[in-house]
Amino acid sequence: MQEIYIHWKSQLQLNYYSTSCPRAEEIIKQQVTELYNQGSTAISWLRNLFHDCMVNSCDASFLLATWRGVVSEQTSVRSFGMRNFKYVNTIKAAVEKECPLTVSCADIVALSARDGIAMVCLCHHHIHMLGVASRTVRLISWTVFEGYK
Repeated sequence: MQEIYIHWKSQLQLNYYSTSCPRAEEIIKQQVTELYNQGSTAISWLRNLFHDCMVNSCDASFLLATWRGVVSEQTSVRSFGMRNFKYVNTIKAAVEKECPLTVSCADIVALSARDGIAMVCLCHHHIHMLGVASRTVRLISWTVFEGYK
């Protein structure tokens, strides 16, 4: 088995939403499943995470629209072919019904990527939410089965 770990050293708290929004991960997974069944591409969730995190940080900035002449990541030529921007808002709305103003869009992007990939990949996946003040970072661990093709 191969395991990949990404760690951040800081004052972190496992299960970041366990008290403030205990069903957050469940709601996100349910929404991703419903969207996938309606024809959403699961791999595009991972692409969203990649495009978000490769530009400075994992902050959901790719969701921002162009404003007052400032070109956003969303409309940049480097984001050509990206999909599912609108679905992050769909998931956010479902989470907001349960826990208003609690779960960040960046966390929704990360968790929807996890759940989208899990739907098409034979692997165990763990993304533990770890909070640092108002910023959230993630501890990611993927275990891939040997011999999987």
